[in-house]
Amino acid sequence: MKIELYMLKNGKFENMLLTLKHELMHVWLYENGHTNQTKDEVFDYEDVCELVALSNSSINRIVNLYLEIKGF
Repeated sequence: MKIELYMLKNGKFENMLLTLKHELMHVWLYENGHTNQTKDEVFDYEDVCELVALSNSSINRIVNLYLEIKGF
């Protein structure tokens, strides 16, 4: 996976985790209908809190699985 190789070769472990979580958030948003293809979708403070609450466990589960598979 191209992104994975770049992250592993070019940075600290903590930065890799942040980047992985960030990119997974893009996937989560897309999969839940927030494509923002027209660039008019705007999230307010409460929307952000709701998005984090709904996505946090899914993203952390994937990150933990990734770390387990990679032996971190």
